Amino acid sequence: MDVWDTEEYVMAIPIRPYDKWPLPMVRAGIDSLNPQPNKIGIVTTNEIFDGFFSDDDKFVLVAEHSNYQHLSRSHHCARNRTLLANWFGNKRDEEWLWWIDSDVRVFENTFIDIFNETKRKKCLVYKQGIPSRTKPCERNWHGHGCVLIHRIVANAVPYICGELWMGDGVRNKKISEDNCFFGVVKQSEFIIRQGLPDLDFKRTVVQGNVTEVLHCIEYDGEGRIFSSEGYEWEEDIKCLY
Repeated sequence: MDVWDTEEYVMAIPIRPYDKWPLPMVRAGIDSLNPQPNKIGIVTTNEIFDGFFSDDDKFVLVAEHSNYQHLSRSHHCARNRTLLANWFGNKRDEEWLWWIDSDVRVFENTFIDIFNETKRKKCLVYKQGIPSRTKPCERNWHGHGCVLIHRIVANAVPYICGELWMGDGVRNKKISEDNCFFGVVKQSEFIIRQGLPDLDFKRTVVQGNVTEVLHCIEYDGEGRIFSSEGYEWEEDIKCLY
């Protein structure tokens, strides 16, 4: 059993309602890919989908972004990723799911570079680093912003987010949905191997910087982050749903 025999893949992109400014760059990157994805599943609003993606039937609006006021940003992310993972698992037959964030620009060779690295490393999940959004060139982040994952483990773990409680009902720091997902997958490697006795793989999850992607952000001289339209990015921005 060799899961690297086929390059057939789909993409998944969760898009928050206020994340409009990077989308022309994100779309240009997707259009340049070779090979092209069979489909691109998106969770966002009807307005954003109609404005940026409805002209090409390879884009699919899997579900509308929720407007639940009581959900935090992290809980929205977990919900949207769950919807897209279920779409891939239940509605698609491709072997590979490629996640990118809605502010990540890819290039013609990005997918094939990452796919070839999963083949070389014999891994089921490859996390490509993307530039930090805190300071330029400080480091790459290896979250869910650019991740290729095989369908065997794409739905192995649900997308949830956690919180650290410091006592007296005080919530401190959130544990994001991608950290929860990868943490459980990596700790479950023994169980995954038991369930896949005929699959020759070395690691479930590998991270690296085998190719280049761009984070669609700009910095001023003091290291603050701005969008391409010049608006300051607030890392702790309140939910605008």
